Amino acid sequence: MQKYALCVGGTHGIGNAIARKLASNQINVIVMGRNEVAGGELIKQLNEIYSTGKHQYMKCDAFLMNNIRNSCKILKNEIPYLNYCIFTQGIVSMQNRIETVEGIDEKLALHYYSRIQYIEELLPLLRNCIDITPDHIEYDTKVISVLSAGEHQSYINRSDLALRRGYTLSDAANATGFYNDLMLDYYSRIDDNDGISFLHVNPGNV
Repeated sequence: MQKYALCVGGTHGIGNAIARKLASNQINVIVMGRNEVAGGELIKQLNEIYSTGKHQYMKCDAFLMNNIRNSCKILKNEIPYLNYCIFTQGIVSMQNRIETVEGIDEKLALHYYSRIQYIEELLPLLRNCIDITPDHIEYDTKVISVLSAGEHQSYINRSDLALRRGYTLSDAANATGFYNDLMLDYYSRIDDNDGISFLHVNPGNV
């Protein structure tokens, strides 16, 4: 059985390293990101690592939810199932709230909203992977959000969940980390997702 992995934000850093490691384990890797040059270079490397693999780069600006929906629609027509969905997209900056054209803060868009949008769009492919595994022998379907597990504090300002009225860098960091915890816990409790592991991990300072 061939395996497929999606690496969002895979053109640089942690995502790039993860993509190469997946290819070394003979997994077909789809990389989504904004940098076409870096994406093309990574695909060349993946083809060298796993020459018979079906690797591809798909341009997608994950700041915008509509871009994600469109990219996932294409992906769902190209592969039958998805074994691994790995999110490493992120932004490191000291900027205050800057909204995308969809009205979402850029940090929240990349670190939280984009991840839940991807999961919502790709759950059919992840569930297909479970369905074709006889008797769920191999629980090897995973959604991994690489962000701030175990590092962030709780964010419980229910009157300003989108950080529209009050915005600090620490609130943005704590909110997105906390929301990832809640989101992944929620998906793990859905009966139809039995057999899919939902993980929030923290790579530490890199």
